[in-house]
Amino acid sequence: MPGQLRAGGRHVLSVLVRRMAHDQDGASRDTHKAARGLTAVSFTGAAPKAVWRIQGEAAPDPVRGPLNNGGLYGERAGWHLPGFPDGDWEPVAFPRAEWRQGVTWYRTTFRLAVPTGVDASVGLTLQDDPGRAYRAQIFLNGWNLGQYVNDVGPQHTFVLPNGILRTRGTNTLALAVLSEARTASGPGRVELTLLGGTAGGVPVAAVHSPGR
Repeated sequence: MPGQLRAGGRHVLSVLVRRMAHDQDGASRDTHKAARGLTAVSFTGAAPKAVWRIQGEAAPDPVRGPLNNGGLYGERAGWHLPGFPDGDWEPVAFPRAEWRQGVTWYRTTFRLAVPTGVDASVGLTLQDDPGRAYRAQIFLNGWNLGQYVNDVGPQHTFVLPNGILRTRGTNTLALAVLSEARTASGPGRVELTLLGGTAGGVPVAAVHSPGR
């Protein structure tokens, strides 16, 4: 710990716990029951009296359900939702290469115009130097579609399901990038990928995706 933080007095320690899924437990060792989160804390060289407070998930999304969101401030503030007023956010371009610790949010909108009578499957592809340690939580029109882990992989393309994806309309894409600052952080290249297309198909109704 830096010397200036060892002085007496009151200090504030903040801990960001990254959400990960439970073990699949294919060997039936009950590891899927292991706790997730911050379960214990100890201090070396001192025994301060610590008072902990927790700031986590807000009320469950009434449409997308309680598992759609975590406890990130941006989620609680609705930064991932369509219609959020982001006009005062700083414009940026990808690829990015910043040394930053914590969470950085990126938002964009895009419009698709897939012809009527064409069944198209679209994905979101993220590519970057695998030596960069960061994760990106992906939200499409407010729906949590997965987590990209740049330095672990192996998944680089995430399917954007039709219905949640407006194939003939405007979409909102949000990325919550969690960086450790031990390497430069992305995102690197982020692009839509056509995974396949065919004539015909079954009509898909738009999934209700309320915004702000």
